[in-house]
Amino acid sequence: MPKKKSTFLLLLLLLFLIIISTISALFLLQDEEIIRADIVPIQDVVVHDSFSEQVHLMYPSWIKVRGYAVGFVWPEYRNTPPDERPQTEEVSLSSGEPFAPYLIVQMAEEMAATTAFVSILLDFQQVEFELDGQKGLLHEITLEPGVQIEVPIKVDIVEPGIHDLAAVIFADPYNSSLDPMYRMSGVSRKTGSRRVIVVVDDKLEHISQLMPQTIQGAAVPKDVQLGFHAAFATSPADAGIHPSERQLYVAEEKAGEIFNYQLWASNFMGDIGSKYALVVFQDYHQVPVAGNYVTIAHLDPGEEIILDASVRLPQTTGVSQMQIIYLFDPYKSILRDEVRAPFVFSSFRIGIHVTDDE
Repeated sequence: MPKKKSTFLLLLLLLFLIIISTISALFLLQDEEIIRADIVPIQDVVVHDSFSEQVHLMYPSWIKVRGYAVGFVWPEYRNTPPDERPQTEEVSLSSGEPFAPYLIVQMAEEMAATTAFVSILLDFQQVEFELDGQKGLLHEITLEPGVQIEVPIKVDIVEPGIHDLAAVIFADPYNSSLDPMYRMSGVSRKTGSRRVIVVVDDKLEHISQLMPQTIQGAAVPKDVQLGFHAAFATSPADAGIHPSERQLYVAEEKAGEIFNYQLWASNFMGDIGSKYALVVFQDYHQVPVAGNYVTIAHLDPGEEIILDASVRLPQTTGVSQMQIIYLFDPYKSILRDEVRAPFVFSSFRIGIHVTDDE
């Protein structure tokens, strides 16, 4: 028995040493293979180093969040317990009245502090708005673990009718990692968002924005066993290779060049059909796809769309990032359960290494 016990302990020790050596080798290999570069300059950012007295920072004991939580509260209900506040999924405004609640943002307490960009999509177009009295396209704030921030926002809405509005939080925007494992993990998404239907002048029958023509999905090939609601794929050298085999997470291209890619949206695993509204961002700025600011597609279960697209890369070297923001059933009622899911979603955030012209 003592001999068997000592042999077992020796084998256990050897196994432990093998595991430690393997982990160390992987870390060394990772450090050697991954290119490191700074992020490209990001334009139109209003930095909020401090806030006005209107902003509340608190550590709420009544709620624990996962990831990044985003919401709204009207000024007159800030001191009302959350479960007693009126809903903010659908709101009515008078003509000329801005959408002006307090934006609520909170990150999970187990996460590390980070910077974040706040952006607004109004009718699927990125617009300037006021945050804590300052107007801009992107507002940079700091998020602390578990801390909830309530900050006043104001979005001007001019046209009467139904509007689809989304507040989007891009967390950790300056992360320049080109590690494919990071980019293809759920960690790289780092977004939070909230959607609200705004009706101006009670004109429920009028959609305020003319939308692009809806693209009808095509059947996913029978030999394909993978699909994402929204993802990037490399521009194919062979049209016969499906995007599931060309998933795009990290790439390299020269500064100022046209970068070709494909937008891939799939309802492969869905059990109901719905409309998809997809918006592409390059360095946190909305960019068109095939000339449209938003792509609208109707995908029944087992259907997908694959669109050729391109962007011009920055003239400055570094890491440029792209991400898709998408939601289901635009302009449909959230309260009447007309939407597949009342949330705003995102793809993986990919990194493109922009190199020198020479």
